[in-house]
Amino acid sequence: MIFSQTPESRRLALDNLTMDGCSVEDLGLDFVLPGFPNIELKKGGKDLPVMLENLEEYLKVRRNPGIKTTYSRGHRGLNSEVALILKQCSNGV
Repeated sequence: MIFSQTPESRRLALDNLTMDGCSVEDLGLDFVLPGFPNIELKKGGKDLPVMLENLEEYLKVRRNPGIKTTYSRGHRGLNSEVALILKQCSNGV
């Protein structure tokens, strides 16, 4: 089923958009990877709050599989380096 909306009804729906009673702005989101404040989803992302006006852009960059892939590769590489260092330390090297 397709619903057609007037610009006014769309704006009203967006103005009333909440998550657990909180507005988008009250969620305190910004353009960084949640849980990783040093990984910006776009340049200057740590200083860019998510608001109704940029919510669609935020959702698009969060869905970008490249974000998770890049982080995952870096995390795996770091884990393997730490494991190697710990192994060398336990062997007395």
